[in-house]
Amino acid sequence: MKRKLFRKFLLLCMGNALTAMADTSAPAKYVQVEGQLVEGGIVCPLLRTRDGEVLPLTGIGRSDYPPSTRLTLNGVFVRVSPCMQGKRTLQVEQVLKVEEP
Repeated sequence: MKRKLFRKFLLLCMGNALTAMADTSAPAKYVQVEGQLVEGGIVCPLLRTRDGEVLPLTGIGRSDYPPSTRLTLNGVFVRVSPCMQGKRTLQVEQVLKVEEP
């Protein structure tokens, strides 16, 4: 129980730090992204969008939703990411819709 609570705390802190590291040359541009969670993701969960792009996600944990869950998310793309995968990472600010498999 303590480990799970610590992990959630750590993810929350990382998410806040990543939001602070977002590209500050322009105001944060929030985007809405839809897709399906896929297997993989060493550190972060992965979302495959309708156009086939695989996005690492911060702000939610790998164990929060099972693979194949369809999500609609609101977030911002960040420049610095702990995810070690993908060309860009979405910092999830809000989960708008969840469709479990």
